[in-house]
Amino acid sequence: PTVLVRAGKAQLVEGSSLPVGILEQVVGRQEQTQLGPGDWVVLVSDGVLQDGTQWLCQQLELCKACGHTPQQAAERVADMARQRQPSQRPDDVTVAVMALERAVG
Repeated sequence: PTVLVRAGKAQLVEGSSLPVGILEQVVGRQEQTQLGPGDWVVLVSDGVLQDGTQWLCQQLELCKACGHTPQQAAERVADMARQRQPSQRPDDVTVAVMALERAVG
């Protein structure tokens, strides 16, 4: 899933498509969401979600409340995801946090 953090609250934006890279040709479904200044869009690999999504949403809300930059939030989530993984079966961990800002004219 993708996570949208808006006004300090994290919400999952889930689609019904397969993960990228599973098949060579996949026809996806398009959904539109209106984004605004201050919103974060968070993309994670499945290695981040081995322990579910609730902790991820809570951590993103905490990062936003503490005034972390997107880079700091991504690093914090990635570090925590690695710590939560079972040592016998670690998976890749990738986190991207994108912040929308108002255009400067």
